[in-house]
Formats: sequence, C-alpha cells, structure tokens
Amino acid sequence: MNSNSTTPAGALLVGSVPLKNSEEVFTLSSQILGNHLRRIPDGETGDRANWIMFQYELLSGNPQFELVSAPAKDDVYEEEFEWARLRADVSIADLELDSLGYAEAANASFERFCSLKDKGVIPPACRFQISLPTPLAVLMSFVHREHRHLVEPAYQRRLVAELETIIDTFPPTELAIQWDIALEMALWEGMVECYFSPMKKGITDRLSELINLVPGDVEVGMHLCYGSYKDKHFKEPEDTANMVELTNGVMADLNRELTWLHMPVPVERDDASYFEALSGLNKSSIGEIYLGLIHDSDGVSGTNRRIKAASRYLPEFGVAAECGMGRCDPERIPGLLQIHADVADKVGPLERYLI
Repeated sequence: MNSNSTTPAGALLVGSVPLKNSEEVFTLSSQILGNHLRRIPDGETGDRANWIMFQYELLSGNPQFELVSAPAKDDVYEEEFEWARLRADVSIADLELDSLGYAEAANASFERFCSLKDKGVIPPACRFQISLPTPLAVLMSFVHREHRHLVEPAYQRRLVAELETIIDTFPPTELAIQWDIALEMALWEGMVECYFSPMKKGITDRLSELINLVPGDVEVGMHLCYGSYKDKHFKEPEDTANMVELTNGVMADLNRELTWLHMPVPVERDDASYFEALSGLNKSSIGEIYLGLIHDSDGVSGTNRRIKAASRYLPEFGVAAECGMGRCDPERIPGLLQIHADVADKVGPLERYLI
C-alpha cells in the first residue's frame, strides 16, 4: 500500500465471534476474509462468549472468597454483582488460584486451527490469535475494592503461568497474543475509582510488563476497549486523545515491538476532530495499527467515510470492528465480515507494512 492510499491494509478480528464453536469461526472467517487476515482468533465461544464473565464463576466458587454486595456506582456494567472478598481466615501468603481456563481453551482451539490449516481452509501464513484480559480487568469487575490490591499478585501469577504455558506449548511462529485493555480505559476516562496511585503510571507500568512477557518471536497486540455490552460502549470516547496518551505511556517502557494496536471508532464519528490526536501517536515501535471503524448499521459507505476522516492523520492502517462481535446476533456476522473484506486490501503471505 503506498503512502497516499486511503485503502486500509488488511483486517483484524478483535476476538469474540458468536458462532457455535472455533471450527465455525475459523472456517467462516477464512472463507470471507482469507488473506485479509494476518492472524485469526477462535471466537472465544462457549464459556468465554461474554468476555471475562466466566472468571466471576471461578472466583465466586473459590472457598477462599466470600461474596458481598457493592454499590452500583462502582461498576461499569449495568448489572450489579456481588463482589468477591477474601475470607477473614485466609492468609494472603497462602492465596493461590486454580486454572483460569485460558490455556486449556487455547489448546483445544489450536488443534482445530492446525487441522484446518493443513486442509488449506486457513491461509498458511495466518497465526493463531489468543486474547487475554489483564489482571486489572478481572479485579476491577469482580473483586471488592478493599481487596483488589491483595488479590492482584495471586491473579497476576496465575495469569502469567497460563501465558507461559501457552508460549511453551505452541510454535512461536504460529502464535499471536492480544491483551484486552478495557477497565484500564474506564479508569483513564475517570469512570471508576482506582485502587492504586498514581493511576496513569500504574496502568502503563502494568501493561508494559505484560507485553514484555511475550517473547520477541511471538506477536503481541493491544486492543483498547470501551466495551460492547448490549452492543454499546460503557462510554463513547470523545476522541482518540486518551487512547494515544495511554499507548504512548506503554510504549515508553517496552523492550520489544508492539506488533499491533487496535482503537475503536464510534459509528457517528466521521469527523476529523475524532482522529486528530493520532498525529501524536508514538508509532516508531508499532508494527500495525487497526481502527475499529466497521459498523454494520451503515455498512461500506459509512465505513469509508470514517476511513477518509482517519486518513488525514494516519496514512496507513488496517480495519476492524470497534470491539469483539461476541455480543452480536450471530446472523449479523457474515455481513460484518464482508464489510471488512470490501474496504480493505488483502495482505500477501509475507507482506508486512510498517507505520
């Protein structure tokens, strides 16, 4: 893609796809998108369909925790949860969490991924994408505010152990890890109270640490997320400024390349002012940038309006939906995938564009 083109290079599937199983996700995505994709997720089907909600079941069913009510104002979700709190007789030093389920799910899906790649269904250069939440996402969503700092080390250890299992299990040239950055954005936007200080530096330090844990021969990306609960954001971003600020803070402490970055774009934002802050993004160590400007409500024409507006400040980028599609009606998925294909150039098996 030349620098004067406004045709995006490639597409990204953010994560969740509400189909029956991983085989359906791999097959339909490959049929419609094929070489538009550099990597492909398993759709986060089954227990993972509602993102981290299944982690609540793991915490609430753990005998080391008790459940207590919490004020709704402390929650970015519309529903009220009972929050998990450590029981009084549980020692922090003894707190250990069982499997979170991510490594097991990845292992099962990778078997189908390899089988379909061997059959020529999945393009040969396409990597297996695994999306993971940050510890902060689970803590902010399900753990009582007074105990978040206590539970964080144990949850971090368990999640890192699962990441290490994934990295040790799969060939690095087949693997891509995506960190989902959602509750961090809610904190950055001032929607919920933070349990550490300073807030911004605490967030960027945590994120750079997670990204640096991924070896250089494994791809790693960040999905900046404003949610898709009931098909809407928990807050519509006013522009890209907060996302740029967070990303620049993370990039300052990375010792490796960030393979890709994803930023959402609300459906009504085809104005240049939404994208203007992108001119200040530190792109020096970001391999690929994807803008989540695909919406099926206005299809190709609306998507192209947003592409045109974004191109004033970001000459090269790929396209994506604004979030995972897991909360969509499954009947919408073929159309959404087709929009990706209609507006984006294909990427060759060895092609790599640099911002």
